[in-house]
Amino acid sequence: MKIGLIAGYGKISLIAAKILSESGYDVVVIALSESVSENLSPYSRKSYTVSVTQIKKILKILKDEGIKNVLFAGKITKELIYSNLKFDMLAVKTLLNLKDRKDDTIMLAVVDLLKKEGVHVLKQTDTLKGLLAGKGVFTKKKPDKKQLEDIRFGLISAKELGRLDIGQTVVVKNKAVMAVEAIEGTDAAIERGCRLARGKAVVVKTAK
Repeated sequence: MKIGLIAGYGKISLIAAKILSESGYDVVVIALSESVSENLSPYSRKSYTVSVTQIKKILKILKDEGIKNVLFAGKITKELIYSNLKFDMLAVKTLLNLKDRKDDTIMLAVVDLLKKEGVHVLKQTDTLKGLLAGKGVFTKKKPDKKQLEDIRFGLISAKELGRLDIGQTVVVKNKAVMAVEAIEGTDAAIERGCRLARGKAVVVKTAK
């Protein structure tokens, strides 16, 4: 079966392409940068490089390739909305009609556009379920009592942050939030939080 992989930045898009290819899918990559396209080429039959702000072009590629199923994988930063990239008219119209510009709002609008074109968006949790972490400790060192208290405290804040669709990560020290993730992304939030904590801190990230 042919599948479109809309690939953002980071290792997850490469892992997704490899899994899909090894599972027998005919993978067509729509990469958001040249570097992403090059990395995924061993696992795709065909690859296109398109800006995330060129929605009409993405839809045309899917139609021309006869693709009815797509998977999003990799980081697609919301900073692009506020960059100097050129937006096509469909992207402009979509953004102007949004009630807000939260991550979920934007993503649901894109999914709705794809549905109208007869394209189904696959869930990562189904397609890439082998990558999901189970319960337990995955590092050599287990968290101590104080760290567990910070984890429990941070989990409440991180879940609320996700519910508000602001971010998914908080940095905690001594049951105080040092930093929360917003548009800058997880890595930058961790760096800022650890700098403010002046040393040891706990990072809590949750799924939405």
